[in-house]
Amino acid sequence: MRSNRIAVTGVLVLSLLVGAGAMMVHARQGTDSHTGQDISFGMVDMERVYEASDSPQQFSMAQQQIESDAQARIDAMSAVPMLSDPELKEYGELIGLKTPDARQKVRIDELKDFSDKRVAHLREVQVKPEATLTPEDRRLMSNAAQARRQFDRLIGMMQQDVRQQIAEREDAVKRGLIAKLRIEVNKVAKEKKIAHVFDTTVMVSSTNDLTAAVIQRVAKKAPQ
Repeated sequence: MRSNRIAVTGVLVLSLLVGAGAMMVHARQGTDSHTGQDISFGMVDMERVYEASDSPQQFSMAQQQIESDAQARIDAMSAVPMLSDPELKEYGELIGLKTPDARQKVRIDELKDFSDKRVAHLREVQVKPEATLTPEDRRLMSNAAQARRQFDRLIGMMQQDVRQQIAEREDAVKRGLIAKLRIEVNKVAKEKKIAHVFDTTVMVSSTNDLTAAVIQRVAKKAPQ
């Protein structure tokens, strides 16, 4: 029953799109009943425009930087396994700053040093002969093992968050690049006196296909 309903819904949506496209083509050279001004419609293949411009190269460079920044943050967090929860939270916030000031840089180094010294002390205890271990040594190793398991879980959660942040940042970059291309589409539309431009994904047909003209404009701006 549900699959039938989905199929019917899909047909209705397709019918609406086809009907809308037909009306757009028919009204391409119509007149606005309110303003009396000529109405003209056009279409553009934004995917082709995007690929013909330097946007893919710009996106690739931005993507590499975003992923590099994210990996650097994960590596920095992985390097301080012996910080307490409050210290680890503080450290994560500090290394997440785009431009930490001098005081914040000192604190980052200080927290990193705390962890390094604790790791070194733990290793000293771990290499002791079993018979020489004190109750304090045994507590230290037990607590360290528990803290390590918790730390590994935290890093796993952080990696998931970072992947989501990467996707969000990359999406924002692509939206920005497409917005710039739309400016070029608007310029071509004005030159050709086209009032409304639709992407080919939503407009079925139009004799006013601006794709080639827009590609010619954006391709000139792409680096050789």
